[in-house]
Amino acid sequence: MNIQETIDFTEFSFEGHAQGTYKEKPVRAFGVLSGETANIHIYKKKRNIFYARPQEILKKSKERIPKKEDHYVTCSPWQIMPYDIQCAHKKELLRHLYEEEVRIDDFFISPVTEGYRTKVKPCDE
Repeated sequence: MNIQETIDFTEFSFEGHAQGTYKEKPVRAFGVLSGETANIHIYKKKRNIFYARPQEILKKSKERIPKKEDHYVTCSPWQIMPYDIQCAHKKELLRHLYEEEVRIDDFFISPVTEGYRTKVKPCDE
């Protein structure tokens, strides 16, 4: 698939991609933030969802900060926004994913905000 397009990204998918629409179908991309407009390259379609890579960010989000690593999309695609904003978005994604079935009283942030930190474990460990 080789489609070039300009897309407005309006939200985050539950997988953490920025999400917009193309031909009335979701298009998802890492390296873009909600609220941004980007020239993108659509490289795959799976189950009526398009997956894309940004070529150029035309309208940047006020939440965007400089990347810390060249390979950030593969290790921590949200490092292009402040960590407190990341946590707020992730908390909202959890609320949306569980549709208020699960009560989220607290969201524990990591004191380490760079490098590998993706680990889920029970609170009693």
